[in-house]
Amino acid sequence: MTTRTTTMQRPQKYYLKNICNALYYLGVADCWYEIRDVKYPIMRKVYSLIANVFGIIFIANGLAAHFTPDLTFKEKNDLLIYSYGFPAITLKVIIVYVRKEEIKMFLKKLVEDEEFDESAVKAAKLVIKTMIITVYSVSAVQMSVGFKDYFVEDIPIRIEVLFFPRETDTGHLVNTIRVLGVIHFWYMICVMTAVECLCLCALVFIRFKFIRIRVFFEEMEKIPFSSELYEKRFVKGVELYKKTLWCAHNVQKAIGGVYSVQIVESLSLLVIFLLRIIYAGSDMMLFLVSLSSYLFMVLLTGLYMMYSANVSYEALQVPTAVFHCGWENVKIKAGLRKLIVVTLQQSQKQIHMTAFGVINLSYETFITVRFGLLSKTLKVSTMFL
Repeated sequence: MTTRTTTMQRPQKYYLKNICNALYYLGVADCWYEIRDVKYPIMRKVYSLIANVFGIIFIANGLAAHFTPDLTFKEKNDLLIYSYGFPAITLKVIIVYVRKEEIKMFLKKLVEDEEFDESAVKAAKLVIKTMIITVYSVSAVQMSVGFKDYFVEDIPIRIEVLFFPRETDTGHLVNTIRVLGVIHFWYMICVMTAVECLCLCALVFIRFKFIRIRVFFEEMEKIPFSSELYEKRFVKGVELYKKTLWCAHNVQKAIGGVYSVQIVESLSLLVIFLLRIIYAGSDMMLFLVSLSSYLFMVLLTGLYMMYSANVSYEALQVPTAVFHCGWENVKIKAGLRKLIVVTLQQSQKQIHMTAFGVINLSYETFITVRFGLLSKTLKVSTMFL
């Protein structure tokens, strides 16, 4: 099947495959279930090793900067953010790599034999566009601070705060490392974007699977069927429902760890960004960078929690649709009657996306975390003002 055919007939598969390709070419992991035609497998492994070692070395270089005694106030703030952000991204990468076989199995079940759903595709495209535009806009704002420092204060362009080289160091090696530092920043941004898009698109497609099942059973009530046709259609609906329940449960096993890391990362960085906004003072550039970063973290956390809540909500609508699917209007056999009862019983189990298996990702949790952090941060800030 050509790429164009895949795009036209099964766009859900097309988008998820491209996200997995991005992770593959970034050296993270091969999460796609179809076999790849790799001409030079050894070179591929070497490239992946180099990419990951490159990332780890610069993260370690940044963490070592905590032992630098002469950092400015701004550098300390930047260092604190990257000390939380980049290790969190690395932990997400580790989770994806360790769970890649589970992810392959999950994606195959999610998209294989899936019918075209225009609403699901539009929602996935919106998520991907939102992530790309937001992430790279915020990153560009941070990059502009480096250019401002270079032209105004004659400070070498840098985004990350590193142990080596320092501001006063010069030389070809130093300049090369500074350039590699900028490359590392954008590399981590690309990895983060790909991982988040994979997780969010999975939630989007699961949500619309439940919507499709609800509509499927609702239509059964409106269309008159003979007993045999009704039984066949009901069994088909149960098979679809069973497959969707499998996806909803196994998305937690495959990439649920990413949700947990995201919650910890959000709680940490939202507080830091709020404090930076409060203490920015007359530094308009610092204020803009802090505000844009804060809004991005609110958006990312909101996307995770709201799309997870949408999955729970749509799954909750299925039992009602099954109960009102018109089974009372046709003469049904004893076997089908038992199947209907079992389906109704199984559908009563609520589905929740969770972090650490205990924190429900929902609208309520998002609002509670959002305003709880805001109030506590304001209380802390008043103690030092």
